[in-house]
Amino acid sequence: MTSDLVLLENAVYLPTVDTVIISDLQLGHEQQLRDLGSNILYEQGLQMIGLLETLIDQVKAKRLVINGDLKHEFGHISAQERHDIIRLLKAFKDKVEVVVVRGNHDTLTEVLTKEVGVEMSDSWSDGGFYAVHGHDLPDEEDPVYKEAHTVVIGHVHPAVRIDDGVRAERYKCFLIGQYGKKRLVVLPSFSTIVEGSDILKVASNSPFLQGARNSPGRIPAQGFRGTPRDSSNVYVLADEIRAFGKVSELRRVLGKL
Repeated sequence: MTSDLVLLENAVYLPTVDTVIISDLQLGHEQQLRDLGSNILYEQGLQMIGLLETLIDQVKAKRLVINGDLKHEFGHISAQERHDIIRLLKAFKDKVEVVVVRGNHDTLTEVLTKEVGVEMSDSWSDGGFYAVHGHDLPDEEDPVYKEAHTVVIGHVHPAVRIDDGVRAERYKCFLIGQYGKKRLVVLPSFSTIVEGSDILKVASNSPFLQGARNSPGRIPAQGFRGTPRDSSNVYVLADEIRAFGKVSELRRVLGKL
């Protein structure tokens, strides 16, 4: 990618600050699906630990930032959430520095991070990088944010659906573009059971991609055209990470299929 930004499987590695960032684990999601009648197995927690171990060992990172939505449920802590979150945090807290950034699903997550002795905050920054979940905009007068050259967010769960009329496939993806004068990196969901939202069809739920600084909750009438998302570059997770060009160009090409 670049010397200071490496895209990994569902994660980004920042070599200059020796940090791996992931987002949107949604631990505990299986319990909700089972309550709705699914027979899904309780396995994504262990799958994430295994993948994270591989990624951290691969780059020899010294820090792990979980950039929001470690937890799935909003209003309570399920038994599965408690078990899976504590197990994951304990698996890494003695190997690397672990920081948890608060996401919109994390209304109660700090109860669990405190049990394990892991820091939780509204954002994280180091060496010009600034990580925030992405459901709200930071204070532009915050000196740490003002000095950052790169903002890393999650929340969006970006994906691309490719349909040639015979077969349709959905792929998670990264988005890399600009927010003001800052480079903006949007992470795919790290969850193994969340496919993501089609960036070509669904208006973004993050104000970073809506182009409406003074109205964080507003989605422009056109949905996505002319917004920061439309000018972002797409990097699709398939057999390897592949550059697919800008969102606007990808929409034009896929519209011809």
